[in-house]
Amino acid sequence: MAKALHPDGKVSIQQTAWYEKKEATFSDVLATVRRHLWGNFDYLTSAHDHHVRLIPEADLIRLAQAVCYSH
Repeated sequence: MAKALHPDGKVSIQQTAWYEKKEATFSDVLATVRRHLWGNFDYLTSAHDHHVRLIPEADLIRLAQAVCYSH
């Protein structure tokens, strides 16, 4: 799936202050796929604050489950 998202092979690399990576790691590729899968939600916003998203409970539980079992 990551290859389909980035056919040029240029996946975003998460850098740290203590370790410079030259290439994307499995974690970087996995994060790219997760962002794609999780980033397409179109939730209603609060009537009081447009920055607040109203997330259905079933979606919140599914996302929490996935995050809890991520490495």
